[in-house]
Amino acid sequence: MVEIYCPYTSERLKYILNYVFTERLGIPYTLVNNIETVGSTGSLLINYSEETIHGSLQIIPQGILSETGIKYLIFDLTEQEDASILVKKPENHLYFDLFAAIFYLVSRYEEYLMFGKDQHHRFKYEDSCQYKGKCIHLPLVDMWIQNFRKLLISDFGFAADRFRKDAFKVQTTIDIDSVFTYKGRPFFRHFAAVLRDLILLRFGEIAKRLNVALFSHPDPNDNFDFQLKTLEEQGQKAIYFFQVGPYGTYDKNIKPSHPGFIDIIKKVQAAGHTIGLHPSYQSHSETEDILEEKKILESIIGGPVIHSRQHYLKFELPRTYKNLITCGIREEYSMGYSEITGFRAGTAFPFYWFDLEQNKITELRIVPFSVMDVAYKQFNKLSPAEAMAQSRKMIDVLKTNEAPFCFVFHNESLSEHRGWQGWRDVFKNWVNG
Repeated sequence: MVEIYCPYTSERLKYILNYVFTERLGIPYTLVNNIETVGSTGSLLINYSEETIHGSLQIIPQGILSETGIKYLIFDLTEQEDASILVKKPENHLYFDLFAAIFYLVSRYEEYLMFGKDQHHRFKYEDSCQYKGKCIHLPLVDMWIQNFRKLLISDFGFAADRFRKDAFKVQTTIDIDSVFTYKGRPFFRHFAAVLRDLILLRFGEIAKRLNVALFSHPDPNDNFDFQLKTLEEQGQKAIYFFQVGPYGTYDKNIKPSHPGFIDIIKKVQAAGHTIGLHPSYQSHSETEDILEEKKILESIIGGPVIHSRQHYLKFELPRTYKNLITCGIREEYSMGYSEITGFRAGTAFPFYWFDLEQNKITELRIVPFSVMDVAYKQFNKLSPAEAMAQSRKMIDVLKTNEAPFCFVFHNESLSEHRGWQGWRDVFKNWVNG
């Protein structure tokens, strides 16, 4: 048992204490607000106040956990040589407010502030405190909690076997933005594409299109047999996010009523994988659009859809998450970046979303990912071999911290087409962990 003294109780404090001690460490705690009753249990006393209590482990509150509003608050990680280190001063003080720091990152406090947005009206990774502190590649929250556990063992006599046991594991997630490259497209789109390719002298592209459209050659994006075989060989179950919204500037899938599209979804479902929704680009602010697309997918699989990831990772806090909750989504997988690898919320572990606007915990479970295929190829221009070498460093960090490795791949990236040659090796490497 850990006894925590704090002169106040707040929703934020209860949320983060439950997250750290119950969800992550797996040890019981009790919160005490009356200083005259502290120490009665004989347990370790954590003094979360500015008062002096002899024999306690003191953490001086920064203040964010006693507040209810949102103010301009920047978590500066630029001054620490190694932001992951958890230092205890000789007088049993932690050198920073561990609870406030974790809350700031997992609540995505900085995403509520008035930073500029990118072209898709998304929070820019350049504005992240981890990116500015050159530590976005590290799961800071997980490293802090690991070091906190070691501190409790080494300095306060906690037995190692009292803590929750975590283990490295792989979670494969696959986005299906375009189930087929050519198949199922209406004639006028083929015609327009052929004219464009003629102008650009892309005769190989024309030949592939005509072979699929006219002579039933395999479609490059229809590589689902390869995916399912690879996953089966590793005994893995993936989560597939299907985009079934209307065609648009950023939404390029065929109609979900197409028999071939339905067959693919049912094939993936029959193999035991989870079917999730990939809400269309414009749906991030429209509850009705999400609901309509969710109903379409549910009618195909014959059951509820509770998992989702936003197309283009386009979401705004708190509006998008509130809309998803209204639509019955219970697990959300957009917490990451498409341009770079790293840990947007500072952790590789799932957590419940805390709505800062309403100042309360919600039932929406956020599942972060640490790497997306396009980050390496499209934005960092890496070869498959370079991507595997770079990602190995991250995977090793996750293994050291007994954290999950959740990654994003697209079926287009496995097509061996349009510059994606060789990326099946990366997929196999990541699935293998």
